[in-house]
Amino acid sequence: MNFTSIKVLLVGTEDDCNLIRNALHAVDAPGLDLDWVCTFSEGQASLAAKQHDICLVDYSLDAKTGVEFVQDAIKEGRALPFIIFSSRNGSLMAEALNAGAMDYLSRDELQPAILWRALRYAIDRNKIAKHIPLAFTESADTNNNKARLIAQLSHEMRTPMNGVVGMLDLLEDTELTMKQKEYLAHARTAANSMISMIDRVLDVTPNGIQPDLLEKPVKSVNQGCYKVLLADDSKVTRKVFAHLLEKNGHRVVAVGDGYEAVSCYMKEPFDIILMDLQMPKMNGQNAAKLIRNNELSTKTHTPILALTATESSEDIDQCLQAGMDGYLHKNVTASELLTALAGYVKPSADLSGKSDSPEGAVSPGDGSDLETVLARLVDAFQQRDEGLFEKCSFRLKALALQADMSHLADEAFRIQLAFRRGDMKKVTMLLTSLNNIVKAKKTEKGFKIDMH
Repeated sequence: MNFTSIKVLLVGTEDDCNLIRNALHAVDAPGLDLDWVCTFSEGQASLAAKQHDICLVDYSLDAKTGVEFVQDAIKEGRALPFIIFSSRNGSLMAEALNAGAMDYLSRDELQPAILWRALRYAIDRNKIAKHIPLAFTESADTNNNKARLIAQLSHEMRTPMNGVVGMLDLLEDTELTMKQKEYLAHARTAANSMISMIDRVLDVTPNGIQPDLLEKPVKSVNQGCYKVLLADDSKVTRKVFAHLLEKNGHRVVAVGDGYEAVSCYMKEPFDIILMDLQMPKMNGQNAAKLIRNNELSTKTHTPILALTATESSEDIDQCLQAGMDGYLHKNVTASELLTALAGYVKPSADLSGKSDSPEGAVSPGDGSDLETVLARLVDAFQQRDEGLFEKCSFRLKALALQADMSHLADEAFRIQLAFRRGDMKKVTMLLTSLNNIVKAKKTEKGFKIDMH
């Protein structure tokens, strides 16, 4: 659609109409056509005619709010973009965007340049939302192709958005004026709205970027000073994760591709590796395979956690096949990331003799053999205790790797992911599988594994 030919529907008061008509007239864009109605019901009737490219709606209407107007319109399948405006500055932005509006403007922002830009951007984003699913239908011949296309789009769209929110969190850690804090809150709301739109467009389970990615140091995890190799092609992602890790006492070496990651690994030891899956030159899976091949001769094992913006079954399978130990979203919270590090890195004692194991983790003194940990995993599942379930999953995987039981380690990884997704039926099935594996191993003569 040519941006010089736009039919705008305005639902609001006569004063609103005059204000917006004057602003659009000042843009001097031929073909701009404004239709005005003043009531909720008149607006619904105008939408039913399907003659408009975009709708501007006042928050304060006669019967219901502008937010309810947008929600009702979306439920009825109206595909045009909506912009809600109000005299209440930015206080209603989150409500408007969560309702499905493409943008929110205060009346002070109903000026020619701002309004014209908002109209164009809203129409652009709406076109993307409509055309991406069409692209899936037209260009994907098989379900596998569709899945790959969705995964690629999800990665390409989520990675920069995760970076945006991460940088906003970095900014929040600095000294800000009250006005700057207000702007920061608006920016965060807009970013989260974009994530919600990506979820809707790609029709995947929303992950939701967590606002506390860079929360204050987590005190519930008594960690040692880990040396972390971070591999990700996004400079912003490297900046965000490095800041978080260093802030919590860890040492970080950050690189931009798989070749650099393998090179660094060969030069010096690391306690754990965080590896992006999709990188140039060499991807994360191939880098992990090279590291695992090298470990066959060194008889060592460095935990490798995959970092990615998606959680597709294909990604998970590739992680397992490459010998990775775990899987983290790039939108992981601070507490989740630090708990993961403490769970995968082998505990060691400091000079005082104290262990750096996570507080509450299963320890050798508790009789941490496979049967004990599996029993506690079952208890955690029955109680729906997320924290204990995570710790037991980490411990079970570590014990399995020490016993050279890669199949058991893979199943522990899968059950961890299933629990995070809330797929309790699959968790039950995997618990049965884990129990059978442990029972079979126990029958082997002389088998005993207890991590010390």
